[in-house]
Amino acid sequence: MDFEYSSNQQLPVVAVLFESEFDAMVELYRGVQAYAGSHGSWSAIPLNAGEESVLIELVEHGNLVGLIGGFVSDRWIKTHWTGRMPLVNIDNLSAIESVPSVVVDDFKIGSLVADRFVHANLAHVAYAGLTGNLFTQLRFQGFAQGIQAHVQSFNCAPKGWVTQTTRGWGNWIGELPKPVAVFCATDFVARRLLLACRIAGIRVPDTVSIVGVGNVYRDSLFAGIPISTVELPFYDMGHAAGKTLDGFRNGLVKPGFKKLFSPIRILERASSRLDRVEDELVTRILEWMRARLHEPLAIEQLASQFGISRRSLEQRFRQSLHSSPYAELSKMRMNLARQLLQNSNRKILEVSNQCGFTSQHQFSSAFKQAEGVSPRVFREQYRMVE
Repeated sequence: MDFEYSSNQQLPVVAVLFESEFDAMVELYRGVQAYAGSHGSWSAIPLNAGEESVLIELVEHGNLVGLIGGFVSDRWIKTHWTGRMPLVNIDNLSAIESVPSVVVDDFKIGSLVADRFVHANLAHVAYAGLTGNLFTQLRFQGFAQGIQAHVQSFNCAPKGWVTQTTRGWGNWIGELPKPVAVFCATDFVARRLLLACRIAGIRVPDTVSIVGVGNVYRDSLFAGIPISTVELPFYDMGHAAGKTLDGFRNGLVKPGFKKLFSPIRILERASSRLDRVEDELVTRILEWMRARLHEPLAIEQLASQFGISRRSLEQRFRQSLHSSPYAELSKMRMNLARQLLQNSNRKILEVSNQCGFTSQHQFSSAFKQAEGVSPRVFREQYRMVE
């Protein structure tokens, strides 16, 4: 594809269009910046969605050599940008074929949440999405395919429900069988649902567990409770978007190219209670452990935190889970390690630290004992299969 460039071009820049999800866009922009800094042919600049005048000025002066953003449709791209400069799409708002795309695998997001709900042996689940976006359809498909055969009831929010009043949301959630776990297409939807539950007097997470997508700090802040959410690899996506843009500019990447990124993990916070056991104290301890996997926890610390003896702690775990606190903690850490190794490009030392190990050697030994291979080999084998 041929692109038009001005002859007076100076200081080549690539604009990264910021959408409403500011947290995500900052991480993605950092990834684009990192790629640009190591390859040096252009620099990246952020532009808010409303800064069209700045964008037009950059185009007129010939500085702009590329654009990275979430584009509405192929028709919109054809009308506004075809032939003017290379674009890279970073959002599944619709099926984009006219330019390359670097996007999250939205089907896998739904599958990831479904797997977690199945593992938790939940009886009642629901999906709360948005209307008209491809990503919400894909997240629903992945979730429904993975969960429907394993639960007693599966419900979806009615079409167009996002435009209803908060009381209308509360009416829908109030009619669902309880306890219920609701997968929300975004953290914004999760936040709105939390507000509806609060107004309706529905207890979260005791009666309703809520899981969103995106790890958006603002939504947890406005919700008044930390939202359980699917963490996405925005930094890695940004780096790949920069590389894809260069490939597109140089004719090495075709317009229909699509690179998919798997979700990293579910960050389980106060809006969900998925590990329910009859012993309420054991349930609370499991939640506390899961929220602190990055800390080098000791069993004595757990017992002290909850005001019981180590012997009593271990007895209650055996009675409830036929396991020990140490075994459950190790299982959680290994699950997290597998997710980070599979779905992110974080260094082995970073993975070790996030899983609460005091050294990379300690982590590698524990991982090899659990998985039969080192963390590095595990990652390589997974990438080869992918």
